[in-house]
Amino acid sequence: MDYQKINLNSSILVLNSDYNPINICNARRAIVLLIKHKAHMVTEKVIRLIEYIRVPYSRLMRNHPTRNLIYKRDGYSCAYCGAKERLTIDHIH
Repeated sequence: MDYQKINLNSSILVLNSDYNPINICNARRAIVLLIKHKAHMVTEKVIRLIEYIRVPYSRLMRNHPTRNLIYKRDGYSCAYCGAKERLTIDHIH
């Protein structure tokens, strides 16, 4: 099972079915979505919903993941090479 790879203390990025970010949730919520087959795992820190969820624009702008939240989620290091200096958002993704 994919959800067994998730660290229970981590934050998980939730993407809509069209890959737009919706929210950041805790690992327990992400595991529930995976078990109920409402999402599938993209990476250990990212899940994608199977069905499209219409999110009102005002709510989306209020809760959108910011650059700092993405840096924090990844421990201020690159997921690919482990670099911790001169990070850009593209380098983190």
